[in-house]
Amino acid sequence: MVNANLYKNRKLVACLDLSSSKLMCIIANIGSDGIDILGYSHQESKGITAGAISDIKLAQKAIANVVAEAEKMAGLNIDEIFVAINDSQLKSSYCDVSEKIHKEVVQPQTIKSVVDKARIFASKNQRIPIHIIPLQYCIDDSDVIDNPRYMSGNKLHARFHILSSSPTVISNIENCFKRCKLSIDDYISSCYATSIACLKENERKAGVLLIDIGSNSTSFCILIDEKIIYSSSISLGGRNITKDIATIIGIKLISAEKVKILNSTLILSPLEEQELINYRNLEILEEATNRMPNRLELSKIIQYRLEEILEAVIANLEQVKITLDAIPSIVITGGVANTVGIDKLIKEFCGKNTRIGYPPKFENHDLNLSNLNNNCILGMLLHLQNNFNKNQNLQHDANEGWLKKFLNKFIKE
Repeated sequence: MVNANLYKNRKLVACLDLSSSKLMCIIANIGSDGIDILGYSHQESKGITAGAISDIKLAQKAIANVVAEAEKMAGLNIDEIFVAINDSQLKSSYCDVSEKIHKEVVQPQTIKSVVDKARIFASKNQRIPIHIIPLQYCIDDSDVIDNPRYMSGNKLHARFHILSSSPTVISNIENCFKRCKLSIDDYISSCYATSIACLKENERKAGVLLIDIGSNSTSFCILIDEKIIYSSSISLGGRNITKDIATIIGIKLISAEKVKILNSTLILSPLEEQELINYRNLEILEEATNRMPNRLELSKIIQYRLEEILEAVIANLEQVKITLDAIPSIVITGGVANTVGIDKLIKEFCGKNTRIGYPPKFENHDLNLSNLNNNCILGMLLHLQNNFNKNQNLQHDANEGWLKKFLNKFIKE
């Protein structure tokens, strides 16, 4: 990797969104003063199913190609990359652990010990933890504490939400990247990365259900008090809508995808309802084995499948005893969120305030990356920037502490 010291107080990073429908790679320079995207590339995902490697040779070729294109645009080579894992390969679990408090107050080492115990808990269940999220702390029989550091007591109790993956999935991903001459710096949940990009601070605090409808699956997570308390996925997505259109009209999937994209709306005027679907390729008409539906009939095809997706999400939440009553709002994102009127449909179906979760815009470059398909990759950059800034602040505090000690000693002498 290019020496990050070439940029003062900045860091060079590379990110890859490992999706079933599209691979996207971004190389960027991050710092407290912003994010500069140096190169990016995207292409069709091959050899990857539901975020896991299904054909290592095809996946290797696809990953190598998308990284090479980003490197070419950035004018540099990378050897380490940050990877987003689809939530269909992750599992939510919870862990309660305790640790005796030594030296009268909670030290950083005490908190590290309870985190290590949570990691051991995941390992005993033959899972590899991707995120260990502290949900709450308390000392002895006290109420919940936000930050236990340097507080007094006998025993620290902690509850963690663990997002973990199968060792087999991780092993195959890492083997594939090794064949591409790349090492993986770290992993992040795709839903978590997406939440960083498109959720507002008040939503993360008050509580929100984030639904990311992709091509082959729908990932969703719940955030309360800025913490992910649950995450899961269902195997329904935009491709199911495409299949419905293809089956009903009797056309090929590639033609059905064109029809869906050109007519993806749930809001129609009375005059528009009776219009035949919009098409640009006359071969679609010749190919169709059934009558071409009007725009109202097509919108109903889309609507019924979207309602089925919502029903599946709600059923998944009910299985873990989470009801929509406890969630103030819903944010919808992913490629299917481009459907006109989808926010209105979900608001009426779920009875919750609903909006489309658009990604942030970076002011320091002209690249057109701010679309609903790129929330995950842009959230990865923001996550890395936040971590970089935290480390810089810690280093600054440590240096400042050393300086103060030195000056105090000098003054005393």
